[in-house]
Amino acid sequence: MVEAIRILRGEHAKMARLLDLLDRELALYAETGGIDRVLLDAVLDYCQGFPALCHHPKEDLLYDKLRAIADEALLAEIGDLRGEHEELNRLLEDFLAARSNLLSEPQARRDKFLAVAREFVARYRAHMRGEEEVFFPATLRLLSEEDWAEVDGRALSRTDPLFGDPFEARFEKLRQEIMGLDRPGRAAVR
Repeated sequence: MVEAIRILRGEHAKMARLLDLLDRELALYAETGGIDRVLLDAVLDYCQGFPALCHHPKEDLLYDKLRAIADEALLAEIGDLRGEHEELNRLLEDFLAARSNLLSEPQARRDKFLAVAREFVARYRAHMRGEEEVFFPATLRLLSEEDWAEVDGRALSRTDPLFGDPFEARFEKLRQEIMGLDRPGRAAVR
C-alpha cells in the first residue's frame, strides 16, 4: 500500500477512537448532566489543530491530483472533498460555540449542545467512511508514482500531537482515556 494512504487510514482509525470517546462522554452527559470539561476541551483543541492543519491538507492534495484525471462519474461519487473539509470546520466552530454557551447557561443549553456535538460526530464519521470506501480506492487506482512521491513526502511531514511519538503533553489525559476505551467497564458508546 502507498505510504500516504497507510498514514491517512491510520489517522482515520485514531480519529474514530477519539469520536468513540466523545460519544461516550456525550452519552454520560445526556444521562447524568456531568461532563469532563478538561477532556472535552482537549478533544476540541485537538480537532482544531491536527485534522484541519495536517490531515485534511494531505487529503486535499490527493483530491486535487485526482480531480485533474478522474472522469465526471467518479468525481460525482466522491463529491466535493474540499467542501466537506470546510463543512467539518464549520461544524467544529458550531461545537465550540455550543460548548462556550454551555458554560454560561448549562441547563438551558444542554439539548442544543448535545445536538451540535452529535451532528459533528455523525458527519465526521460519514466523511471518513466516504473517503475510505470511495476516495482512497480511487486514488490508489488512478494516481501515478510521481503523484505518490509528492504526497508521501508531505504525509510524513508532521507528527500527530495526540497519537504520534512523541505526543504533546497537553493531550496526555485525552490519550490515556482513548487507550482506556478497550478496558473492561470502559466500553465506547457506538
